[in-house]
Amino acid sequence: MGPRLEIPIDPAWSPTAQAFVEQISIRYGISSDAANRLAEACGPLLEALLGQEFHQNDPTLQLFCRMIPGGFELVLADQGLPFDQEMWTRPQVAARLKALESQIDRLEFANLGLNGKETRLRKYFSVLPDEPHEAPTSQEPLSPLKEIRPFQEADARAVSRCIWRTYGYSYSVQDAVYLPDRLQAFNRDGRMRSLVAVNQENEVIGHMAYERSQVGDTLVTAGVAAVEPAYRSQGIASKMVPQLLDLARSEGVQSLHCYAVTSHPYSQRLVHSLEFQCCCIVLGASLFCFEGITTESNQRESMVGYYRALDPGALELTGPLYAPNRHRAMLEAICQHLKLKAHFEIPPARLELMPGESRLKVQESPPRKTAKIHVERYGAAILDRIRSYARHLRMQDYRCFQLTLPLYDPYTFHILKPLEKMGFFFSGLQFRSQGPCLLLQDLYGVTLDYQQLKVEDEMARELLSYVRTMEPEAV
Repeated sequence: MGPRLEIPIDPAWSPTAQAFVEQISIRYGISSDAANRLAEACGPLLEALLGQEFHQNDPTLQLFCRMIPGGFELVLADQGLPFDQEMWTRPQVAARLKALESQIDRLEFANLGLNGKETRLRKYFSVLPDEPHEAPTSQEPLSPLKEIRPFQEADARAVSRCIWRTYGYSYSVQDAVYLPDRLQAFNRDGRMRSLVAVNQENEVIGHMAYERSQVGDTLVTAGVAAVEPAYRSQGIASKMVPQLLDLARSEGVQSLHCYAVTSHPYSQRLVHSLEFQCCCIVLGASLFCFEGITTESNQRESMVGYYRALDPGALELTGPLYAPNRHRAMLEAICQHLKLKAHFEIPPARLELMPGESRLKVQESPPRKTAKIHVERYGAAILDRIRSYARHLRMQDYRCFQLTLPLYDPYTFHILKPLEKMGFFFSGLQFRSQGPCLLLQDLYGVTLDYQQLKVEDEMARELLSYVRTMEPEAV
C-alpha cells in the first residue's frame, strides 16, 4: 500500500486532501502542472464526499494510492451513505465532475457492503514533452518538408510529441500513440503501420497510420493523423494519404475504413476526396472534441464512418446478407453507394440459436465514456449478455455504446426488435474482418443538437437524417 491520509469528515479539510492528491500524483510520476490540475479538479468530489450523511460519531475519509499496470489508482474510502449510482449521471452532478473526468482515465463508485464504499480515480502514465515547445514565430522560416517515409523506431518519441502537440491527451481509444515503446512494438509486429513526414532538419512534423485489430487482417482502420501546429495548412496530410494507401496495397490490405469528426468539415473533405465513401454515423462517439482543434461545438463529438476497397475483390461478397426488414432499403442504398455487390435474403421465420455460449468482443474507452460490443457468435443467451453488459456500462457512466451485428448471420434478421426495446437504434453499416455488420447505437442520457453536426457529402446527409428518425431521444 502506498501513501495514506485520513481526515475528519469536515469540508474544512478539503484543501488538505487536495494537497495530498497533488503531492502523491507528483510522486507517482505526473508532472507538477498535471498534478495541480488533478488536485483542483478533485475539489467538487471531495466536497460531495465530505458533506454526505454518516452514522459514526467520529467518521473519517481515507485517501490512499496503489500502483496498477501502466499507472496508479487513487482511492477515497469512507463509511458514509451508500452510493446512488444514478446520482452520478444526473446533469447537475455530472457537470460538477466534468473537470475531474478530463484529468483522469477512469472514475468508479463502488459500494462494498459492510466495508463501506470507495471512489476510485485511475490515472495512466503517458509521455510528456521533455521540454516546453515553442512554435516558430513568423519571422523564423520553417524548415520545408523533405520527405514522407515509413516509420523508424527512432521516430517514436517525436511521433508521440507531435500527437501531443496536435491533440493534447485527447486522441485515440488506445494510448499507444503516447507511449514510444508501444508505438515501436505495434509497428514491429504489424498491428500498426506508420508513415512520418520529415523536414529538411530531419525533424518529424507529421504522422499517419493504419491499424489492425489483429495481425494479418486485410481490413484496417486508417487514421492517427497529426501535423505539428506550425506546419498546418500546408497540405502535408493530403500528401501522406496516397503513400499510406500504397503502403497498404503492398502489404495485402484489401479495404480500409476511417472516421472523420463532424465538429468541422475538413477531415471529411480529405477522406471523401480520396474516394472513401460514407457508410455510418456514430453519434456522441467521444466525451469531448479533440484538443488543439478549434470548433464551435459544445457537445460530445460525433463521427462519420467511411469505407474504401483497395482490392476490387473486397466488393464481391460470396454469401447472402440478412438485413432486418425495417432497415433493408437503407442498407441496400449504402451498399450501392459503396459499389458493394451484396445479395440480401430473408431467412426462415423460425430460426433456432446455436447451442453454447454467445461470443462477444468488447472494447472500452474510459476517457471517452464509450464502448463497442461486437457480436461474433450468437448463443442461446445473447440478449441477456447484451442487456447485462449495457447495464454494467451505464453503471460506470458510459454514455455511448456501439453494437455490431453480423449481417452474414441469419439471426441478425430476427434480433432487431428486442434490441430496439433496450434502446439501441440504427446507425449504418460497419465492417469487420468477418464481413459487413449492422451498426446499432445506444445513447444513455445524451441529447445532441443535430444542427451542430457538419456533414459534407450527400450520402452522409441522407444517412444522418435517417439515423435521426431512428434515435428515440432525438430532438
